[in-house]
Amino acid sequence: MRAELQDPSRYTAFVTPVDQPETPCAYVMLHDKSVRTGDKDGRPEDYLELKRFYVDKQFHGMGIAQLLMDHTMQVIKDKQQKESRRVVWLGVWENNIRAQKFYQKYGFRECGEHVFLVGTVEDRDLLYELTPQD
Repeated sequence: MRAELQDPSRYTAFVTPVDQPETPCAYVMLHDKSVRTGDKDGRPEDYLELKRFYVDKQFHGMGIAQLLMDHTMQVIKDKQQKESRRVVWLGVWENNIRAQKFYQKYGFRECGEHVFLVGTVEDRDLLYELTPQD
């Protein structure tokens, strides 16, 4: 994880409780130039991946996810304006309906799927994308 945090092509933000500033309760990571899974013709400079977005379960329902996503959406908007038209994409587990609805609320739309193995079990992520506003 240290390498990811020090990678200049990644943007990371943490949320910490006021009474426990050394213990993150949520974080987000954006990864520049990460071609969407399955897009063999994509140019890396056209993409920005929402690589990680996590809120500790004990902090669900407190508005932290909305606060962090609002901040993230502003970072995305700034990057899209500064670096021209960039597609933002993410993968979310097919059974994580709560996360899917959350991303849809922010304008992400399903655009494909990615099937992969976890040990010997086949798993499926749904791919979502957010295209820049004209």
